Amino acid sequence: MSPLTEALKENTLISAGQMHMRDSKELGKTFSNAGMSMQASMQMYNNMFTAGIDSTNQTTKDMLVKFSILGKNMKAAASLYAFNTQTLGLSTKSSALLTESLLETAAAYHMDADVLVNSLNALAATLVSTSTTYGAETAIAVEVATANMIGKYGATNAKLVEELAGKLFAGNVESSKMAAVLGLDISKLATQSAGQAQQLMEQALMSLKSKVGVASGDGTSGFVLPQLIAAFGATPGMLALAN
Repeated sequence: MSPLTEALKENTLISAGQMHMRDSKELGKTFSNAGMSMQASMQMYNNMFTAGIDSTNQTTKDMLVKFSILGKNMKAAASLYAFNTQTLGLSTKSSALLTESLLETAAAYHMDADVLVNSLNALAATLVSTSTTYGAETAIAVEVATANMIGKYGATNAKLVEELAGKLFAGNVESSKMAAVLGLDISKLATQSAGQAQQLMEQALMSLKSKVGVASGDGTSGFVLPQLIAAFGATPGMLALAN
């Protein structure tokens, strides 16, 4: 190989290397987000794409960055965010604030935010029914109330809280009947207040306990207790939570 050919080859390799470095830097800029590695950023964009979220919206990205930095499940957060915007019709900002608030709720109760996010995702079918019957504002109130209830009763009882919210705010004849039999004001099921939604859940538990709880734990009540619970349209899980 002639010296000229060797020099040309060397220059070509140098140019290619410099171009690769420039391309890598540009790619890094494209996927970089404050405090996140390039791999985490690419994962975030992938989660947004999978959930059908606009990947150019900075508010959404900022919210998911917080979940990533705290080591939380971005995919679950993106799914909940997408549900609130695409199904319940929340604005981008409102949905981001609601999702971020779960981080604060979890911190206040010293628990994992993923538990709250996963529980609300699991309630999706109920929340659709709630929204259809009472309106999207009630569904949002139930989301916040459910998160607060899980915080209060603990992560180990998350499924029981989900069950309670699902029964009480299902937006059907059975849920209204249960609320009425337990002595709740059924007109309040259409509440737009998270505080009132939580209060209704608490009242349902207290009422169930006062009406059925006396038979609970009695060795002879095994034959009677399931029928008592069913008579109020409730579930064993709700009684367990009440107790």
